[in-house]
Amino acid sequence: MRVKVLFVTCLTIFSVSVIGQTVDFDFTEVCYGDTTLLTSTSVSETDPILYWQWDLDDDGQFDDASGEEVKFKFSQAGSFLIGLRILTESGFSSAKYQEVIVGNYPVAYFTYENACANTFTNFTNATQAGDEDVEDFYWDFGDGGSNNYETNPSHWYTSAGFYTVRLIAESSLGCRDTITRQVEINPIPTFNFQFVGDTIFDEGESLTVYAVGDFDNVLWSTGATTSSIVITEGGYYYAEVSNEGCPNLKSFTIIVNARVGITKVITPNGDGYNDYFEIYNIGNHSPCKVSIFSREGLLVYSSTNYDNHWDGTYNGKPLPEGTYYYIVNCNSDELKNKKGSISIIR
Repeated sequence: MRVKVLFVTCLTIFSVSVIGQTVDFDFTEVCYGDTTLLTSTSVSETDPILYWQWDLDDDGQFDDASGEEVKFKFSQAGSFLIGLRILTESGFSSAKYQEVIVGNYPVAYFTYENACANTFTNFTNATQAGDEDVEDFYWDFGDGGSNNYETNPSHWYTSAGFYTVRLIAESSLGCRDTITRQVEINPIPTFNFQFVGDTIFDEGESLTVYAVGDFDNVLWSTGATTSSIVITEGGYYYAEVSNEGCPNLKSFTIIVNARVGITKVITPNGDGYNDYFEIYNIGNHSPCKVSIFSREGLLVYSSTNYDNHWDGTYNGKPLPEGTYYYIVNCNSDELKNKKGSISIIR
């Protein structure tokens, strides 16, 4: 009995067989441009197989090639539905279709940023492979260091210069592409600080600091972008300079000694300057006991916890201009039992 089989083109793998016959085939996974090898693994337990007929264009007709092994070069990459039909000596027939993959070659490419010596240069993989997955990457950064297999690696160049970077991209089917690019690594800019004045000074004084070197831009910790800054307060300062996009940062510390002492003159006229008898940085010395006397020895003011607010008055009335005398006794060695004179000028 002959079995008549109708083949219909579709997008799924299917087979038609009879008892005692198994139709199947293997194929090599290749990249576009290579030859695909189709090999029948079919078996007939009833009688010998006489013919192996192939449908290579998915038109339902097994008229494109014959034989147990067929070599075929596809015209493009993609997934193709290929069919094999066997015919036995007794006239029985079985067939099977399955998808055969032809891989596309990836197009390797990469970009990079932060190309500076003594810091990490970041590489971005921009390889294209159509609908296929690119599974493996091989990086050679051109400086004799270790190779890298990450998708988007970073690499530390210790010296400025030109380096030939190579990327090999390989798809899941083993299709490869290679790109090499010249990468320029720029040097870190060098600079130093030039101090006009001491880095340790007393309150009320100042220091000018210059950034001197080979750079395009500078940004100070104060927010200034000028070549120099004037410092009046103690603390931690830094400057970050850049050249060709490569940064470098240096820092320094300023120490400002708090003023220790007592004002010599008060001018209590309400203008906001020298209106009060002042103990400098009194918060570092409190509590302070203060007594102020006239030339005649009259106690015109006293406080056991002075707060820098005596304005040259006695019983609410302004004292006349002249010289007065104080005794200050604070909770610090610098201002313990301190005596001196103060002038009131109106």
